[in-house]
Amino acid sequence: MSQQSLRNIELGITFFLCTFYLGINLPGPISIVLILLNYIAIPLLILTQWRSCVYVATRDIVLLVTVGITVVSVLWSTNPGETLASSRAIVFSTAFGIYLASRYTPKEQLKLCAYLFGAYTLISLIVALLLPSYGLPYRIHDGGGVALQGIAKHKNQLAAVMAMTTLLFLDISFYSRKYRGKSAFIAIVAFAALILSKGKGSLAVFIGMLCLLPLYKIVKVEYRLKTFLGICAFLISAAMTTITLVNLNFIIVDLLGKDLKFS
Repeated sequence: MSQQSLRNIELGITFFLCTFYLGINLPGPISIVLILLNYIAIPLLILTQWRSCVYVATRDIVLLVTVGITVVSVLWSTNPGETLASSRAIVFSTAFGIYLASRYTPKEQLKLCAYLFGAYTLISLIVALLLPSYGLPYRIHDGGGVALQGIAKHKNQLAAVMAMTTLLFLDISFYSRKYRGKSAFIAIVAFAALILSKGKGSLAVFIGMLCLLPLYKIVKVEYRLKTFLGICAFLISAAMTTITLVNLNFIIVDLLGKDLKFS
């Protein structure tokens, strides 16, 4: 088998694992099989790049210690079985993140995320149109209509992914002339899916993160202008934080329809 074929297989496995971690609503037996494949595939990927993975892992000792604490916490847990299962998931997901950081450059990671989130968005909408019993299962109380779920396990999970997708493609459309039209289109589609999912919490997070997009330009300008823009950004952020805290009850209760405990 050629080197390029092996590379394509590795890339396909990586794409599959990324999709797995985004979460797809599948029958129980299929989910169990995919989880088992996940536990087999990640160690194999790590072995192909073990020197780079060790180097990347040792650059962040705090992360390793934190993961280690989650594993050791099974000793004092009131539910050791569940804690062990959760710890195992954390270890494998962290290991996969280390592999991604060691195997792909930031530009390659951005490209991978663009394909992943773009496909996830379009498939979710297609499934909702063709299989509404699967992609539109939620009925919102008090006449709120139907909430979009797509291929996610829950409408709030879809909302979280759509918030990230919208921000990603907005960023690409702002700073990449080559893909501006396509990226803007997918960002609009993802934002529409975010609205249709009725995920108000993710919508609030999206609005907050939207303020960070201009920071990309700030870090690339010269020192004096960077300092000035940084001060302006800090003052604007402080003002927005103050306004949010003063009007917290109105924003959470009246606009988002939640109580102050976010339940």
